[in-house]
Amino acid sequence: MVQFFVNDTEILKDNKTNFFTQHTHTGVMVWKFLNSLKSDLKSENIANYYERLYDDNFEGLLTTKKELEKLKLHCKLKEINCFIVLTPDIHKLNPYKLLFINKKMKIIASEMNFKIYDLLSSFKGLDSKSLWNKYNDPHPNEKGHKIMGEAIYNILTQ
Repeated sequence: MVQFFVNDTEILKDNKTNFFTQHTHTGVMVWKFLNSLKSDLKSENIANYYERLYDDNFEGLLTTKKELEKLKLHCKLKEINCFIVLTPDIHKLNPYKLLFINKKMKIIASEMNFKIYDLLSSFKGLDSKSLWNKYNDPHPNEKGHKIMGEAIYNILTQ
């Protein structure tokens, strides 16, 4: 199972961390606060940010496709049942402005003959903030993880 998240086409740079963020919780919290002030991932800019990451010529998307092809070949050779599970970004679910990613990944999966499952419908009608962790950070809390876990369990037991 490949649990695919919307930012999996990002090109990550190996940034050196400083002493405080590497060794203290306070340093990480200050870093997170300062980064929350950046405009790139504010809700009004998030769709624009991800549109760049899913452009057909974006290096990260091309790399993602190559790696999925390698995985598909490996699974075929080893006779492993491989599939993709799309995990939505829970910044803002209503309305969900990243559906173009789901559509693009479904096309890519179809072209590669991967089964693909989309977890977005598992979050239908829920308030995004009710799923955020206790730091008011849009990463899933216990409720969000439970929803995903149950959906994945249902996929695995089909």
